[in-house]
Amino acid sequence: MADSVEARVIAASPPGCLPQVLGDLSVISPAVATNSNAAIQQYCESIGMVLTSSTDRDEPMTKVLMCRQARVDGADEYVDVTGRKQCTITWGAVPSILSVKDRTNDETSDSDMRTLADAVFEAFEGHGMTSGVWIKSGSWLAEYLVRASSGGSGWTVTGSLKIRTHFWEDSNVQSTFTRRMPESVTTDGKPVAREVVRVVHDFENKCHASMDGLVDTSCRAACK
Repeated sequence: MADSVEARVIAASPPGCLPQVLGDLSVISPAVATNSNAAIQQYCESIGMVLTSSTDRDEPMTKVLMCRQARVDGADEYVDVTGRKQCTITWGAVPSILSVKDRTNDETSDSDMRTLADAVFEAFEGHGMTSGVWIKSGSWLAEYLVRASSGGSGWTVTGSLKIRTHFWEDSNVQSTFTRRMPESVTTDGKPVAREVVRVVHDFENKCHASMDGLVDTSCRAACK
């Protein structure tokens, strides 16, 4: 069915309409109903969805991996487009609507795939999807200088923070986040060490919040 008229109609279908298109085509072409599982698999891969199975502890389930370039081998290791293994995938919690339980890899049936695909396409139709960022590696470099203020009226803390991240979000992404801390003068009469820790803690918390916002904004933009 790869080069048939039916295949061309399926390939041109919006994700949210595929179940209806398959149903309509099966009326005039019984082969569509017979090969619906293969048609769904081929369609999903063409738009960047890989339907795969994995065992999560004692609860086997079928899951969806959203990535055009993604490939997972038998050991649940992610392989990038160059063929190099990048990381081991740990399946986290997923919405129950995207899980087909009580099936092993060899027992995944056509109806299971249809149930799973219908749920995914329904999410597309409602303009919603679940996205995630896999943090592969990173580094943290912080430098701070504490010195007595002129006149001995307090302490001045200066420094900088650099965070490097390396993650996969539909591509191999590396980013560097750098922030310099403005001068902060400690209050006289309070323990110097405690005040320095407070100033650094506040600064790093703000950097964390900015980093979270940066990743969240990037993720939303990538998944529109």
